[in-house]
Amino acid sequence: MYHTRYSSPLGGLTIVAQDDRLAGVWFDRQKYFASGVAGFGCEANDHPLLKRCRAWLDRYFSGDRPDARDIPLVPPSTPLHAAILDELLSVPYGQVITCGELRTRVSRLLSPERAMSKMALNSALLRNPFAVIVPTHRVISTNGAIRGYAAGIEKKIWLLHHEGVDESRYYRPAGIRL
Repeated sequence: MYHTRYSSPLGGLTIVAQDDRLAGVWFDRQKYFASGVAGFGCEANDHPLLKRCRAWLDRYFSGDRPDARDIPLVPPSTPLHAAILDELLSVPYGQVITCGELRTRVSRLLSPERAMSKMALNSALLRNPFAVIVPTHRVISTNGAIRGYAAGIEKKIWLLHHEGVDESRYYRPAGIRL
């Protein structure tokens, strides 16, 4: 395991690589920080994958639209997490998907005769170990509310705004301002 730090417009990120795959990207103090990772190993600012991830983040935060599939990820631990990851990576930059749509898509992939629970999906989204890279920030509530982001709702709104999402179709929780 190797790690490095990244300074984003939203604060610090810790980036962790396991050999030649990304093991996680977390905002400082986000919920479930480093969940599922045994340790960060040594700091390695020159590790090729960590440099590549920092360059990806530079491009993203400068307004470019880098493809998340360009970063090799540690495979998800369950078929459910793999299906969610695939569906999230298919949501285009600047677009959103509702929890209901995402649940329907994942359910069709895993078990067409049985719908996945809201709780299972929400738990998986909150535990996403790849902040910004795997765009859980593009998931909104079925009723149009912008909520439920492990790094904080303000960061989610900033990311949606950064991507040019038309927020007039959605609503923010009371008291949340950019």
